[in-house]
Amino acid sequence: MNRKKLGIIIIALIVVILGIGAISGAFGSGNQTKTTWTSNLTTSTVNPETFNYIPLPNGTTSVTVEYSNLTNTTNSTSYFQFITLNFIPKQGQNITNYENNNIDLRTVSVNSTHPTGNLTLLSNGAKSVGILDVSAKGTIKITAFS
Repeated sequence: MNRKKLGIIIIALIVVILGIGAISGAFGSGNQTKTTWTSNLTTSTVNPETFNYIPLPNGTTSVTVEYSNLTNTTNSTSYFQFITLNFIPKQGQNITNYENNNIDLRTVSVNSTHPTGNLTLLSNGAKSVGILDVSAKGTIKITAFS
């Protein structure tokens, strides 16, 4: 094999490798899951309001919430609030401690919505997701993507 043919073969291989890299970059996996958190949350008549938070990894670009089997635990208004926050709450903080640090806040009323669904929270700069549970119970799954 002469040098010219060998050079053409090497160039062809490089083009094929670059082409595969470009295609996998354009049609690759897209968002990568960084964090998934699932829990069965509930309140009681003694403690009808609870706040949980989930720290998010740096570089989070999207947060989805899936909820199922939502029911109320009292005869009063029941709901879940899902909040992306630009900080990580400390133990003992409540809703009044972070109301000016919301990136996005969505409320799911247990009394007037379907017991199963999902939503996407704005998450640019989010450091954590807060879950306020008021007189409700259900299964919650939070997934953060990069």
